[in-house]
Amino acid sequence: MKKKHLFLILFTNLILAQELVPNPSFESWINTNPPYPTTWNCAYCSKGAPNSGTYSVQLNLPSSSSSTSFNTNSKVLNIIAGKTYTVSYYYNTSSTDIKSSIINVYKSSGSRFFYGNESSLIKDGQWHKYVGTFTADISDLGKIDISATITYGLTGNISYDDVSIIDSSLSINETNKNNIEIYPTYITDFVYFFVLLKIFDVYLIEGKKINIVYY
Repeated sequence: MKKKHLFLILFTNLILAQELVPNPSFESWINTNPPYPTTWNCAYCSKGAPNSGTYSVQLNLPSSSSSTSFNTNSKVLNIIAGKTYTVSYYYNTSSTDIKSSIINVYKSSGSRFFYGNESSLIKDGQWHKYVGTFTADISDLGKIDISATITYGLTGNISYDDVSIIDSSLSINETNKNNIEIYPTYITDFVYFFVLLKIFDVYLIEGKKINIVYY
């Protein structure tokens, strides 16, 4: 006779962090010369080797300029007053003459920005992550501008990947429990879940963790 088990579910990563950046990993490109990542403007860009996925953006700094940038099209970010946002990106460069990288999140009204910060660079040809946070003072639409600086007259390149802005003020209490369906509550061989969350653990009531197959 097969033993029936009571079980409980411990959900992890329930924070519903919405990614605000369009095409954040630069997997979609417009085939112009030079190519542009979809929804981004980039006059000095080329496709680069990725941190994840298939492509990164390689920003090529010419000798005729001390700063080069790329940015999203205007008014693509929906920022809400009072919410806290986490800004991050990965960068990779071995060009020792590049001085710094700056990410700005501009408001739609003029040159004011929600967030702007300069990051010192590790120039070892490996991927490194930059992370910052800001709390919005007004609700507005905005765009991202990322630039790198170099000594005038010299050239270099830096790659960017996985640019992200997420609402980090969300809490577990905002999870929509109506999106979870579980049956049966007593199990013998299989238990089935309909759930819009990708990561969770299932334990028998006596504490044993059971294997999960995702479909």
